[in-house]
This record gives sequence, C-alpha cells and structure tokens, in this order.
Amino acid sequence: MHKLVGGILIAVIAVAVSSSTASGSLIETDDPTFGIGAITIDTATGSRWLDVSFSQGLSYNQVSEQLGVGGTFAGFRFATSTEVQQLFENAGISATDGVYRDEDFEPASSLLDRIGATESGPLGRAVQAITGDALTPDSHAIFQVAVKFPPFPNGSRGYAIGLDASFVEAALNSDVSLSRGSWLVKAEAAPEPSSFVLGGVAVAGWLIAKRRRAITS
Repeated sequence: MHKLVGGILIAVIAVAVSSSTASGSLIETDDPTFGIGAITIDTATGSRWLDVSFSQGLSYNQVSEQLGVGGTFAGFRFATSTEVQQLFENAGISATDGVYRDEDFEPASSLLDRIGATESGPLGRAVQAITGDALTPDSHAIFQVAVKFPPFPNGSRGYAIGLDASFVEAALNSDVSLSRGSWLVKAEAAPEPSSFVLGGVAVAGWLIAKRRRAITS
C-alpha cells in the first residue's frame, strides 16, 4: 500500500515538474475546436493561449465579432498588453525593446514554434498580433516576436517589441494584414500544475489515513 501511495506521489510530481519545465513554463495542448497543439499553456499563470495562426489575416474588429456564443473564437478573449508581456517573460525573452539579442533567439524560437509564426522566410520568421482590454476599449497594442537567421555579425538574432500606434490603428480597422493576428486567451484560466500536485498529495494522504484506520480497527 505504501509503495502504491509513493508511486502516486512520484507520478503526480513528475508530471507537474516536466510540464513546468517544457520551454520555460510553456506547454502545448489540444483544443476540441481548433485541434492538436492549438493551445499553449503558460503554467506560471494558467493562461491558455490560442495559436495566432488561427486569427491571422483578421482585423481586431473582425475577431471581436467572433468572440461571442456561436462565434469562431467563442470562449476566448483578447489578451491585455500586460498579459502578453508576461507571456514573453515566462517564455524566457529578456525584453520587449526591439533589440536583437543572441540570448533571446532560443526562447523566441520556442515561442514561435508554439504560438505560430505569421511571417516566415529565408531570413527569419516572426509573429505579430494585436491585444485588447475589455475594460479599456481604446487600450490596444501590437506585439511582435522575431528571429533572424543567419545572425547579425555581432551574433544577435532574436527580439520582441511593442509596435507604435500607427500599426494599431491599421489593425483595428480595414487594413487587414496576412502577417498579423490576435493575441487570444481562454476566458477562464486553466489550473496550474501546483494544483495537480496538491490534489495528488491529498489523495495520497487519504489513502494513508484509510490504511491506518484499517490496521487499527
């Protein structure tokens, strides 16, 4: 019995640890509507991010119309700028100042692998998408992550940046760009791996208590 309990604890903790260390704190999971690997979970915040490729080529207003019940993006909402910056940080990207850095190449590449690139070519690839804030309707920003290959002479080849207001204005209205999408997150956050660990510990504790009662009775 004790071996079984120990096995449960080890398995639960191993799953949680492996999840939280995949690409920093990011892991992929499936979505019943959008399919295999369509969601990136930030295990540090519990946020569930939809691959940007699914909203690529749609303006902010077009996506907004599909967020309600029955819409293409029902159950999702626009992420805020703060949430996007937190995603970048949790992915291991050091800054959003648009400066290429060699140390940002791996985390930026990994994030692009998960969230989807809206531009790709022989010189690099990038994702560019717009944010929104339901509580502040005019609060929007466009964030881009890019990697370059081959690197610049100084070795730098990865960056993240928040773009200026002119890009935002275009994205909100009729200027639909195939190289741009939307930063969308699930309206309700997923439980963090620590929740599963606590649940596993609780189950193990219950099993131990049950075993002790059986021995003493």
